[in-house]
Amino acid sequence: KMTIRNTLPIKRENVPVIISLDQLKQVAQDFSFKAFMVIEENESTDLKNPQRNEEPIHAQVDDTDYDGERDQLVFLIDLAPTKAKTVFIRYVSETAENQMPLTFGFTKQTRAGIFPHLNALAAIESELSVYLLKANGAISVFAKKTEKLELNRLGQEEDNKQPNTIELKRTEDLIGYGGFVLRMRNNDKQYVPHPKDSSPYQHIRVIMDGPVRSTIERIIPSCTVGEKEIELTETLSIYGKSRFVEHRIKIQGSLEGILIETGIPKSRDNQVNKKKGLIQSWQDAILGQSGEGQIGVGLVYPIGFVYPIPPISVDKDSSRILLKPDKNGEVTWYVVGVCDKGDLGFKTKEDFKQFLELKAVELHTPPVIQLFGSEE
Repeated sequence: KMTIRNTLPIKRENVPVIISLDQLKQVAQDFSFKAFMVIEENESTDLKNPQRNEEPIHAQVDDTDYDGERDQLVFLIDLAPTKAKTVFIRYVSETAENQMPLTFGFTKQTRAGIFPHLNALAAIESELSVYLLKANGAISVFAKKTEKLELNRLGQEEDNKQPNTIELKRTEDLIGYGGFVLRMRNNDKQYVPHPKDSSPYQHIRVIMDGPVRSTIERIIPSCTVGEKEIELTETLSIYGKSRFVEHRIKIQGSLEGILIETGIPKSRDNQVNKKKGLIQSWQDAILGQSGEGQIGVGLVYPIGFVYPIPPISVDKDSSRILLKPDKNGEVTWYVVGVCDKGDLGFKTKEDFKQFLELKAVELHTPPVIQLFGSEE
């Protein structure tokens, strides 16, 4: 059993809840992913029959470290303002013999894959947005008019005739929409993340392609930053019903002086909110076959990991930030791109600003999760 508490005074929908196998085993030593079901407990609205209702939750388990063993549970949940919700996990003990695994027909809400015709290393999507990872570390964004998965059609002749996806303003920038380059402290040079000449290898793989979460990963075993040589792992994840992509960098090796530069495309309208840890813009753009329109871009970053940009490289349009990896060499930020077209479009700048500021608060304030053993 677990409780998930929303500490914010706002309703939160489709909140990702992530629990490791190790955490589950701390309260149930015989827990396994052989066969399990996540169940949400809801109070009945029928006053004559006030029994609690139990409903299965869309959930998936993943092998996050690619060692062949599933090690992490993820599901999405809605939370009322300042309220807690109780969730049960029913499972078959790892000591049980001859137990067949269970498979549930949950609707697929995310997808990841490698599609050479898209001119990108890999692609990832929810029913609301598509993100492409470029070879130079930049990210491209496609907004959607209606909720549906589109990677199997994107860039194909069928999609070109009746597109449901709209590519946001193209940029030749090294960063694009929340991509990154590497920097050294007190050095204005940008280092594009690519393998060094003497060891020209990088690995692209789809770590997860599930109903609730999909993840793509790029590993560069030997990457040069100034005079340093590091191993770099880049991970992009997207969750069901989310417009945002989660962008995580992990560096192994000497971290001294290494910084990560990220941001959004340059615009006269770019705004930075340092207290809320976000960069945003709303601007006019030509949206392919959809003609003239507006696009909104947002980047939510960890406030405590910002490094002051040196005076020699200050962007007057406030489109860039420098982030310091934590003591484990990791840093994570979130990116979103939208437009004003279709059922999913934002029609005004104020609507997008309100959406982005609320999401920034949510991303900075994860729900509080408490696990209990079955006897509790």
